[in-house]
Amino acid sequence: MDCEEAFMAKTLFGIQPRILIMLLFLGIVPMILCFWIIFSHNEAQYMEMKGKELADLAEIATLQLRNQLQAASRQMDGLACNPSVLEALAAGNRELQGKEDALLAQGVEQEKTWAGLPPEDPRVRRIVGTPLSAYLTRFITIHPTFREVTVLNRLGAAVVSAHVPDHYIYGDSKWRDLVINSYLQRGAYISDIKRSEFYKAYILEVIVPVFDSNQALLGMIRGILKTDYLNAIVRPFCFGQTGQAFLIASDGTIISSRDVDLSKQVTYDFFEQVKPKLEEGQERSFRVERRAAQARFIGVSQTSLRDAFPDTNWFLLVEQDLQEVEQPIAGLKGWAVVIVIIVLVINIGLAVWFSREFTKPLLDMHLEKL
Repeated sequence: MDCEEAFMAKTLFGIQPRILIMLLFLGIVPMILCFWIIFSHNEAQYMEMKGKELADLAEIATLQLRNQLQAASRQMDGLACNPSVLEALAAGNRELQGKEDALLAQGVEQEKTWAGLPPEDPRVRRIVGTPLSAYLTRFITIHPTFREVTVLNRLGAAVVSAHVPDHYIYGDSKWRDLVINSYLQRGAYISDIKRSEFYKAYILEVIVPVFDSNQALLGMIRGILKTDYLNAIVRPFCFGQTGQAFLIASDGTIISSRDVDLSKQVTYDFFEQVKPKLEEGQERSFRVERRAAQARFIGVSQTSLRDAFPDTNWFLLVEQDLQEVEQPIAGLKGWAVVIVIIVLVINIGLAVWFSREFTKPLLDMHLEKL
């Protein structure tokens, strides 16, 4: 009886431990390895696919913004062909003949007091009280993305404007050369966004030069776009709970997004981390994280706004909370754990049953010998 009890103890109540461990190993380990291989491979593929998706959205947003800004410049180009505009520029330039230096100095002095002139001042009425001024006002009504349109002579002095302009004279010869070169190379000059104390708002300039038949400069047409124009382009790019597009200035200030615009002067949380990658332009998608905020998955466009409009210095990106991006994978991993537990329980039961079945004949033979 002592030998029988010792044998029963070694078999764990009729279960052979080695057989049980072997069956569990054959049933569980391959399944765990398969899950690990599948998820490690598919997770990398999924993140790559998601990165391309965000980058493609950023590309679409960038192209739309670029095309809309170019469309605004073409509207300015249309004004450059208007006979009334050409006549006003010709008349303004005739006044400059032989006395450009004197009139330029006079314009600089007038610029110093321009903001304080009342609307009824003759110098103001000369610019805003003409039939062409009424036409430009009508133009703004038809194209509400414009806040102001002003016609400038070849020295940059205001000749006609829809409303009282914020300046009487604009820039110097270097500025005019910049506008002309940008127009000839890219079809438009788009300025960076800047704060105008005259309008008490942020403004964006679209300027096109006007040439005569001999390609001599007659003047320029300056249009001021409302920043809401940018919001209308960028804000529709939102998806999921956290996915959205951001248009960011060179100092990190958010120009436009789903929830923020320039009126709030908010700096993009991850700007210091993403700026080097945005400037390099090598990676189209990447993740960033910071202790004080959740991690983000970011996609950037292959097309750069600064290639079309170098003076804008803007960055456009599309981001989504990393946790939301990884949620489908996390859900599958959770179900995989549940499946592993269920299969483990089933395998334990089967292993115990098979172990007892394999062990029972051997046990009976051994007991008969005893």
